[in-house]
Parts: sequence; C-alpha cells; structure tokens
Amino acid sequence: MRGKLGSGVFFTVRLAALAVVVQLWATGPVMADNETTFTLVSIQDEVTGAPGTKQGDMITSRNTLYDAQTGAPKGRQDFFSVITQTSDQPGEYAQVRETQQTYTLADGLLMAEGIVLISSDPTPTRGHYAIVGGTGAYANARGGVEYLGNGVYEFHVITP
Repeated sequence: MRGKLGSGVFFTVRLAALAVVVQLWATGPVMADNETTFTLVSIQDEVTGAPGTKQGDMITSRNTLYDAQTGAPKGRQDFFSVITQTSDQPGEYAQVRETQQTYTLADGLLMAEGIVLISSDPTPTRGHYAIVGGTGAYANARGGVEYLGNGVYEFHVITP
C-alpha cells in the first residue's frame, strides 16, 4: 500500500514539475523590443525587367529612397515582382503582384515580402509587406512595410 501511495505522490510531483517547465519554455525569455516607424519615398531609377501585363511576368527595379520629411537620400530599394493575377472583371485591381524587396539603408538591410495591388483608376495602388529579416541594426527584425501609393512607404520595424 505504501509503495502505491509513494509512487502516486512521485508521479504527481513529476507532473507538476513538467507543467512548470513547459510553461517557462512556452513563454520564452522576456526581451524588450524596439519599434521604429519611418516613412521613405522611392524614386524609380531603373527598371531592369520590362513591365509585364500577363500572369507570370516578372518586373525588377532599383529605386533611390529619400526621407519623406527632409528629402535627404536614405538608401536604395531593389525588388522583383511576379504578376499573379490580372483583372478580368470591372472594378478589380488591374494586377496583383507577389513581391520581394530589399531596402539598403545606412545602418543595415531590411528584407520584406508581400503583395502589391496595382490599381485601375480611381482605386489607389497599395502594397502590404512583412519584414522577414535584416542585417546590421535590423538583424532579426520583424514588422511590416505599407506601400501607400505614389512611391511612399511606411515602415514599422521591430528589433530585439
């Protein structure tokens, strides 16, 4: 009888300890994150792939980035897009493009991936990108980039 009771208590203690370990592992270390928001304007320098109009066409480009407030040069944007959908109905976006972007800034690189919705007037062109990584000051970055139209990009960068 005593052996069964002892093993039951031992099992309960082990189960409680496991629950504590799992809880600590699931929450992970508590780290302070830094969030930075800034806006840059992209001026197209070079289109290295002819702008396509058919599904599967690829567009590549290199653009200079400027601070939206001061106009000072801030870096470069390189990207490629693949057209994944073209309009076949009135009122739809003219194109949907899957896009990969690299932003070369003075303190590091940011990489982002997402979609851009190319408009037919009067619908504005919009883009939504997830930051998937970076280097330098942006190592292990996450967050997002919103393309607001007319070459304006709003960055929401979170770094550890």
